[in-house]
Amino acid sequence: PCPSGGWSGITCSSSNLVSIIIQSQNIQGSLPSQFGLLNKLTLFYCHRNTFTGMIPSQLGQLTEMRHLWLLTNRFSSSLPSELGQMTSLLRGYYSKNSLTGTLPSQFGLLSVIDADFVLDYNSLSGSIASELGQLTLCTEFTIIENQLRGSIPSQLGKLSSVVSRFKLATNDLCDDIPSQLSILSSQVTDWDITTGNSLGTDCPNPTPS
Repeated sequence: PCPSGGWSGITCSSSNLVSIIIQSQNIQGSLPSQFGLLNKLTLFYCHRNTFTGMIPSQLGQLTEMRHLWLLTNRFSSSLPSELGQMTSLLRGYYSKNSLTGTLPSQFGLLSVIDADFVLDYNSLSGSIASELGQLTLCTEFTIIENQLRGSIPSQLGKLSSVVSRFKLATNDLCDDIPSQLSILSSQVTDWDITTGNSLGTDCPNPTPS
């Protein structure tokens, strides 16, 4: 239910809360899992605060969410794979946090993203999921300054709508650049996948367990 009398940054439609805009409010603490109950929420701006702890997996229940801005906080732990259930999402910003773990392959289900997919300046590790090549409508794709390793999947060459920025710099990527990706580079204004990586050199063999 919506608060009576109205609150700053809160927008309702009928009795449903549809948007929350609370950026740059010096808000501290964790993001409650109960946010997942706001099933008509379409826009959530909470960037430039001091949210800490985990991103609640319950946010994945917000299937009408279109704009999710979590950047410039202090979220830690891994990205919940359940966020891939937000299949109406158009823009997702997760940069400048302390996120760890792997990049969920379920993010490939966010196929209606038609603008920005940004995960810069975190501590994500593991390989880049080939399923991200399904984000064929996004125009900006950047995951710089993380700890991603391994080769770049050729499926990223399917991101044919990317025209503004495509950046994978400053990770631990190796092996040859897929030819499909090289073709894509000619249409992108701001392109950087080589800086701070080891592309063109063989990836090291996995360490035996």
